[in-house]
Amino acid sequence: MFVVLVGPDGSGKSTVADALIAQLQDRFPEAWRFHWRPGLLPKLGRPIIGARSENSNQGMSSPPHSSKYTGIISLARFVYYWIDFIVGYWVKIFPRKLRGQLIIGERYYMDVVVHPERYGFDVSRWLLRSARAWIPSPDLVVLLKAEPQVVYMRKPELPLHCIAQQLSLLEEELRNWPHSCVVETDGGIHSVVSEIARRIEVGRGKDRSVAPSDGGKALWAPFPLYGPVKVWISVQDSVKNALRLYQPSSRRGRLVKWILCIFPNWVSLCILKSRTREGRISELVRYHSVIRDTLSERQLVTSFSVGAAGKHQKLTGQVSRAGINVAYVKIGDGPQVKALLEGERDGLENVSNLELDGIVVPKVRQFSAIGGRYFLYLSAPALPGKPRSIIPDNNDARFLVAMLEQTRQELSVRGYLRGLGYEALIARFRDEDPRLAVAVTHAVESVTNVLQQAGIVVGLSHGDYAPWNTQMLNESKLYVYDWEYSSPRAPILNDLFHRVMMPSRLVQGLSPGAAIDKLMRLAACPVLGPVIRRTGIAENLLPAYLALYVVEILTREFESHGQASSYLKDCLGDLLIRMRHPSHRRRILVAAYACEPNQGSEPGVGWHWVQEISRENETWVITRSNNKSAIEAAQRPTSNANLRFEYVDLPRCLAFWKRKQRGIRTYYYLWQFAALVRGYSLHRRMRFHLSHHVTFVNAWMGTFLGLLPGPFIWGPIGNTPRFPQQLLPDMKVRCKDFLRVTIQLLGRSFEPLYWISLFRASQVVVINHELSRTFPLRWLGQYKLQIQSAIGVDRVDKWPDRLPSPQTEILFVGRLVTMKGAHLALDAFGLLASKHPNAKLTLLGSGPEELRLRRRIEGYSWQERVKFVTWQPLHAVSRFMSEAHIFLFPSMEAAGMVVLEAMASGLPVVCLDYGGPGTMVTDACGIKVPVQDWTTTVAGLCDAVSRLIADPDLQKKMGMCGRKHVEEHYLWSRKAAVVSALYDRVDPWSEDSASRGDMCMTSLHAT
Repeated sequence: MFVVLVGPDGSGKSTVADALIAQLQDRFPEAWRFHWRPGLLPKLGRPIIGARSENSNQGMSSPPHSSKYTGIISLARFVYYWIDFIVGYWVKIFPRKLRGQLIIGERYYMDVVVHPERYGFDVSRWLLRSARAWIPSPDLVVLLKAEPQVVYMRKPELPLHCIAQQLSLLEEELRNWPHSCVVETDGGIHSVVSEIARRIEVGRGKDRSVAPSDGGKALWAPFPLYGPVKVWISVQDSVKNALRLYQPSSRRGRLVKWILCIFPNWVSLCILKSRTREGRISELVRYHSVIRDTLSERQLVTSFSVGAAGKHQKLTGQVSRAGINVAYVKIGDGPQVKALLEGERDGLENVSNLELDGIVVPKVRQFSAIGGRYFLYLSAPALPGKPRSIIPDNNDARFLVAMLEQTRQELSVRGYLRGLGYEALIARFRDEDPRLAVAVTHAVESVTNVLQQAGIVVGLSHGDYAPWNTQMLNESKLYVYDWEYSSPRAPILNDLFHRVMMPSRLVQGLSPGAAIDKLMRLAACPVLGPVIRRTGIAENLLPAYLALYVVEILTREFESHGQASSYLKDCLGDLLIRMRHPSHRRRILVAAYACEPNQGSEPGVGWHWVQEISRENETWVITRSNNKSAIEAAQRPTSNANLRFEYVDLPRCLAFWKRKQRGIRTYYYLWQFAALVRGYSLHRRMRFHLSHHVTFVNAWMGTFLGLLPGPFIWGPIGNTPRFPQQLLPDMKVRCKDFLRVTIQLLGRSFEPLYWISLFRASQVVVINHELSRTFPLRWLGQYKLQIQSAIGVDRVDKWPDRLPSPQTEILFVGRLVTMKGAHLALDAFGLLASKHPNAKLTLLGSGPEELRLRRRIEGYSWQERVKFVTWQPLHAVSRFMSEAHIFLFPSMEAAGMVVLEAMASGLPVVCLDYGGPGTMVTDACGIKVPVQDWTTTVAGLCDAVSRLIADPDLQKKMGMCGRKHVEEHYLWSRKAAVVSALYDRVDPWSEDSASRGDMCMTSLHAT
């Protein structure tokens, strides 16, 4: 026992300690005393408490009223002695307790809280009280209380008011310590010591937990030391044997179990018995007596395992004789427990009729009811088994195959659902949890639609098949127990799903979305995939069986706890989204700075991506306010109910940034923070499943979505690659390009929003392989990077009727900037003009380079055969393409949507083997000219166009191949499937979702 005596100077602590040791020497042959602290650490400098030792029994001559030390020195002293209280307890006090000694301390930490100045501490009271939580508590704290006048007469060192104040503070402080009491000292030393001795005996008696009817032999110690009791260990049992009832999967649980098992048995029991009791000892005594009487053996020892809390909670008794387990007994009361125990009895009787090679199951010995409690007696294996890994292995496959092959039946879906009473179940959900009722109704609808033709395969199910309900008896035998949830006609894959789901949820801590994704991909598992194939169930039917499984464990949880967990609700919601139930759609937040219908380049990309995203998802788009009129005009005819727009812009005083092309990136960067405010407000209201950044398609500036809670997809993003320096017209342009590439590299290296977006993104979509190899995207690897083109076309029109013509129309479409390569097209046409006098070139577009290009051709005889046409809307561009014969586009950009439009119009393409055009154009669709020096490259462009002019059949063949290539790979309508597959890879319930809030049922909001 560890007893602490407190009180002001003169209360008689030392006298009571001496007398207490003398009176209890029969009970405690050894005793140890200390003053204030355990004294593991040496004193710091000259002691504050007079000139004597800290462990002296003498009082101090003049207790100080202010600390000698202040500031950091005082704090350091406090931390030093605070460590002594904690470590000293375990090093000096606790070992003595294990040896059965009586430890008496005077003052202890209570005196520090009440009078810190005495010990040289000048620290705040809240720190003293906070640090108190770490100090081990004594078994008994006694305040020796007397009238202040009496204490003053014994030691007149403190004024009467100070003595009264200390008594009051100590009495208040004792409320924070368990097992504390106040003993009046007015009755003399004998009565004081007798009262304290009586309280010590009462405390020791409680700790023994002796059952009088058993003569002190039926004792149990609770495990673990903290938290709810999991195992009651009989003191007649070995700790190692009793803890076979505890099969932890966590590292912490396994470590605690291992430590207790390597200690000597008496040491482990002493540690466990130090825990405060829960008042169940008399109940355990009754159960133990019933078990011994039923099995007709008085020498049996029983340790008990406590089941999970809820209406289904049970005790499992492990009955042993001389350290060998002879039986297991499941005990409980109430109709739910009775039904479970009867179900286990019936399930074991059913499985006993099967031929399970290498599988061992318990045998039912007896089922009885005594005093309102139900007892199910089961056999125990001859030798103890070993715990199993959470990773499925061939033993699991062997058990699952044996079960399905011998108990397989086929039923109609409606007959199966009617037999289980799903209508009554949904009606009950509707009364107690309407949203869950809606989800289960939709799940049943989806299952019926999927399985109504194939029917449903059922069989005998264990019902709770998990690694902690199995053991390996030897290398070839698997012991399977806990059949209480067994069913003779359950969906054939339930046990397989449960074997993966429970470890994923309870041990690995996977989020609902990740767990469902893991279950959806079981057909590819090398161990469990063959089991699924042996059932004969097609892979496309697996989601329906998975839905039935999730509904079953939801029902089980609801019946046990009166409600279903948010985890399983999230699982069902995520599964219904993946099964494409019309009432369950993902809610997506899209960031599209550039988004405008009937436009090319970035605005067109943004518009088409949000259209495809909204096909199967409820979509909210944050875009600029100046896109509003065009968007609303385009929205009216279509009335897309899944698509909503939120318009955000910066104050007008900052509008000057977007007046010129070079300032638009700065304006875009500032716009991100205005969009962040709107996005956060939307997210708090709608709780989006995920976010998706669409435009700008920019790989060197971040997105505000990286600052929002929840997972998000970044991309498609891309960079215009560095232009071939030998193809740039002058040094000024080369310097501008070098500056552009340097700014992009600096942005990717040092821009904070970029790095936040990079690490927060669940998936990063890049437009080509070259970009995936750049710094720092190459670090992400294939697990996070997806390669997908950002651009596409609406449709491939019918083949244009190009009438035979003596003239060859060559078309260039694009902004007149250096990146588009119009200067290369003009130089190539200059070489071509003398060879083909009937060739004409049309440059369709506007831009800052137009004046320079016009001056470039002044004075040439073929000047009149070059036509400049200002920028046209899309329908007019299509007309120009239908009248042209060859599309010449020596662009050096990363994308080039106009190339796809040209191929869709049946035009053969001549381009550089570089950047986006070089990636999209194949050798069957056009001619790609390698990038070399200026003269060679221009000559290559000229030769390619000459070859097409000379061979009209080749023009037609390449045009047709280009149309087919676009139709197969670049139609916008194909992006919906790409988006769906992309979203399926992202877990909406991932741990990155820092603020889940009320997302328990977000997937059901649509209903």
